[in-house]
Amino acid sequence: IMKKTISAILATALTVMGLSISGLSLASAPAIESTEYKGSGRVEVEFTRDVDYKNAKVTVKDSDGKSYSASITGKDDDELKFKVSNIVAGKSYTYTISGVRREGTSSYGSVSGKFSVKSASSASTSSAVKIDEVDYDSKGYVEVEFAGKVKYNNVKVTVKGADGKTYSATVRSKSSGELKFRVPSIVEGRSKKYTFTISGVALKSGDSYTSVSGSFYAYDD
Repeated sequence: IMKKTISAILATALTVMGLSISGLSLASAPAIESTEYKGSGRVEVEFTRDVDYKNAKVTVKDSDGKSYSASITGKDDDELKFKVSNIVAGKSYTYTISGVRREGTSSYGSVSGKFSVKSASSASTSSAVKIDEVDYDSKGYVEVEFAGKVKYNNVKVTVKGADGKTYSATVRSKSSGELKFRVPSIVEGRSKKYTFTISGVALKSGDSYTSVSGSFYAYDD
């Protein structure tokens, strides 16, 4: 009876130790809060809590099991960025980050996540710059608000009247959410409609710069 009791105690102790070790291993693994594909093979991974790295590496496979070369381009205490070579649009990918642990834990391990790359047609639609609102402020000043955050590259504005006449326009200020321009020689009036085109603008998360058009009446109501 004594031997059976000792054996039972040892078995229970080993089971508890096993559970504790397993729990520690799981606790060491960082949790991923979000994965965002940024275009051109660039991926950003954000962790729910701060992490530590040791010889961190990233491996990537598509839904067919094909492996892709990936390299880490940046990392800090709660985010890691990597780039995948020869990425293919219209596919889903699984990545694994090795050599990472939740800050304050003892062992380094691996964590996996997924991302997808939209096809060219859907990507072009999602990357379109859209205008949310246009407001004429008087004396030729026009304020354009975008539907999403944007960036600029050699931005220019062209303006035309209903009769096809082109008017000189200058950009007065710009930010990620809006752009203001002025048309000094504009003719004001309730019925005076003008169209404008802003070139050299892209979504903040996009890769290609394009043009977006809108219209306004030169009347401040």
